[in-house]
Amino acid sequence: MPEPLDRVLLVFAKKPEPGGVKTRLAGEIGAEKAAEVYRRLAEAVWAGTASDQYQRWLVFEPPDEAFAMRQWLTGAESYIPQAPGNLGDRLRAAFRLAFDAGARRVAVIATDAPEVRSDDVVAAFELLSSGRRAAIGPCPDGGYWLLALSDFRADVFSGIQWSSARVFEQTMARLRTDDVAPGVLRTLLDVDRVSDLRQLGAPWNRLALDPEGRDGDRTK
Repeated sequence: MPEPLDRVLLVFAKKPEPGGVKTRLAGEIGAEKAAEVYRRLAEAVWAGTASDQYQRWLVFEPPDEAFAMRQWLTGAESYIPQAPGNLGDRLRAAFRLAFDAGARRVAVIATDAPEVRSDDVVAAFELLSSGRRAAIGPCPDGGYWLLALSDFRADVFSGIQWSSARVFEQTMARLRTDDVAPGVLRTLLDVDRVSDLRQLGAPWNRLALDPEGRDGDRTK
């Protein structure tokens, strides 16, 4: 088993409040339903990434909702409010915090790619242990579902067109400046629209019609 701070997984999450999560999805199914879909996505990611092979730190928003987040997604080694600023600022701050705390390898995921599993996270850390300085998991929409680093690099989070189809491409351009190419993990779908839910298949596609899951199906 790794040492306690050898590996840290940062999990970015938001309180599932209508209007505060999944705004593109909300434009299609409404804010209330989008918040319920997001709640289920986050719970699936949280359950799927539980492991004794690394620490999990929940990096949450809004910053004054620590109690609610602890009650909702339980079992993290640390609960940390997200820093102010754009996504790059928040990622940079979280990575800096983990490395400053003594972590040797740090990865980050969000809570909207429900197929991610602990084995995927371990695979990223193993790539770092094998000599890679970075590992990344691409999404079909041009973003990434995981980024892992073996040392702190502020440049990876600067000058990125966040929420665009160029995030993966621009991040890879920064990672490729090293002599050792970054490791690339399997492609996973993150959910931004109803079409993404349909593409995931059962049971997720049913949330496109019934976010409350009144048919009794579970998504995790």
